[in-house]
Amino acid sequence: KTGIKNLLLVFVLVSIGYALGKEVTLRSVQGQAAKQPGTSANGQIMDGAIVYYMHQTIRCVTCNTIEKAALEVVQKDFAADSQAGHLRWQMANLEKEEDLAKRYDVASSTVVVVRIRDGKEAGFQKLDDTWTLTDQPEKLREYIRKAVAAALSQETKP
Repeated sequence: KTGIKNLLLVFVLVSIGYALGKEVTLRSVQGQAAKQPGTSANGQIMDGAIVYYMHQTIRCVTCNTIEKAALEVVQKDFAADSQAGHLRWQMANLEKEEDLAKRYDVASSTVVVVRIRDGKEAGFQKLDDTWTLTDQPEKLREYIRKAVAAALSQETKP
């Protein structure tokens, strides 16, 4: 019994440490996204896109997989657009930001790509298929990549 008790205690402590580390990392990423160049004085993107990762307060392994893939696509494949201020990564807790959940008709964790034109929303795409692609990481990243590229290319057209 003592061995099992100690094993469970170690598991709980490791889980808490992992959750805290993840939260610190995510807050750091959010802070960096808020300081991007190429935005208006109030921080709005004038032309480009916002990639929202919308999530519940408590997230499962699949939710974390979707978030990781979307963030990786934004940071690696669209780094130049992010640096130029044409693309912003933003996380939104559906339980705290109900207005966004209603606006984009989101009920569970997902990615939403919003096109911005002249500082205003010009359309969006909700990426519902992220859930069915989590077991195919490259297809998941490609799905997200195509949606972000489409939003950005639509913004460059007059």
